[in-house]
Formats: sequence, structure tokens, C-alpha cells
Amino acid sequence: STMTASSPSSSTPARSRIPRPQEPVATASSFASPDVTRALEQEDRIDSYIANALNALSLQERNAVYHELHGVSEEVEETPTFMKQKFLEFESEWTHRCKSLASDAAIRIAMSLSPDLIHDTKFRLMFLRSENFRVPKAVHRMIQFFEVKLYLFGRDRLVKNITLDDLDRNDRDSLDSGFLQLLPIRDRGGRAILVL
Repeated sequence: STMTASSPSSSTPARSRIPRPQEPVATASSFASPDVTRALEQEDRIDSYIANALNALSLQERNAVYHELHGVSEEVEETPTFMKQKFLEFESEWTHRCKSLASDAAIRIAMSLSPDLIHDTKFRLMFLRSENFRVPKAVHRMIQFFEVKLYLFGRDRLVKNITLDDLDRNDRDSLDSGFLQLLPIRDRGGRAILVL
């Protein structure tokens, strides 16, 4: 027996599996509530914003972002000469930034309460290392640290280490709820992983 292909002039029209442009196509958001649809649209806008921001970076900057994100950043050799230079740069940037801060800025309050802490090299080193020794970012991070600490804990606790005793009942309940988890593993760069 032989098989024959139907000719274009066949009386039975061929069915197309591709929807015609005028036919509505069902998507996940077609079945979602308005709140879910808005959330999906917001997520798309955020993804688009991140993609555009990454595309605006040079190849070298983009690689640095990916390496930092995945914990494979180049390790900085903390030689005495390098460290001395970075501490000098930090002091210079710090002095420059302080001139433009308001008198009620958290960092100025911290300076008046404990100038030794602000100028402590071990304390500054935390911020330098967190920003991979990019001094302007490290100084900015230190300023933000005190702003957030002042907002959350007030002037009395601005220059002291926060312990569980400093938390009120609601704070402790929030911690006990498990919204913040420290994973038992570290990333490839040896950094602790916090999950919110």
C-alpha cells in the first residue's frame, strides 16, 4: 500500500496549531488576581532595571559584580604598606565627608560620644574589608552604619556593641520567629550566608 500526501486542493482544511494573532493567548497572569498581576509586573520592572544597570557597566565592572556576588572576588593582599595607604585614604575621605554632614548626623554624635571608636583602625578595617578596600564606599558604609544604629537603638546605644540584652521583647520574638537564618555552610568566598 502506498501513502499519498494530501494536496493543497484537498477538501479538508489543514488545522494550524499556532494561534492566530487575533486570538487571545492565555498567560499565567490571565488567571491571576489583580494583586498577583501587579506583583508580577513589578518583578518584571525590577528585572528590567537590573538588566539595564548591568548592561551599562563595562565588562570589567560587570565581571567584578559577578565575582563579588558569587564569592570569587580577587583577594586583596593586606601588606603593611597597602594597609597604611588605605588608612591614610580613609582618614582623608572621612575628613572631607564630615565637613558636609549636619551637626545632628549620627556619625557626629558618635564622634562626640567616642572619638576613639571612630578612629580605631580595627573598627575602620571592618568597613574597608566589606567594600574590598574601596575607600569612598567604606566611609559611606560607616556613616550609614551609625545612621541605622541611631534610628534602631537610639543615642544611648550608638557607640556600644548591641547584645540580646539591648533588645526589647518584640525584637527577641522576631529573632525567635526564625525570619533570619544563618546557614551552616559558607559561600565560595568563605562568607557567612544569611537567609531572610
